[in-house]
Amino acid sequence: MLGGLINRGIGLHEGAIAALETDNPFSAFTLIRSLAENAASLLYAVEHPTKIERILGLDGSRAMAIGKITSYANRSERFGAFQLVYSQLSEYAHPLSKSITASASMDDEKFRWWGTPAFRPGNDFLMACVWLIELAGANADLIVDFANVQGW
Repeated sequence: MLGGLINRGIGLHEGAIAALETDNPFSAFTLIRSLAENAASLLYAVEHPTKIERILGLDGSRAMAIGKITSYANRSERFGAFQLVYSQLSEYAHPLSKSITASASMDDEKFRWWGTPAFRPGNDFLMACVWLIELAGANADLIVDFANVQGW
């Protein structure tokens, strides 16, 4: 499990950086949201080390639903802002108003639409960078915690 989450985290982190470099908020926020789910999975595994087989579905049942894992992270004292960050990331990951209008602006009664993805003027790019750094750090800390819980 740990190896898979490490590799997944690296791939998501690298993909999010590439999306930021190419000014693609849809990819960036969706990949960062997946990195949040990665951290939530690590948190659940750290705090429930005897349920690893259940998480993965290796006990004969279906793998645990990501909604259950993220719900656990929402309630965790360790991830105080998880619910707020995750819900904001979901606004871009799902076809909601924020993601649909990300390539549009309106000023002086003029509507503008860009044919390629781009971060809107404002703080979206900065927030994506902050969340990426925070979640990369959370993943790294939880990897160490998981290894410690396992006695490695």
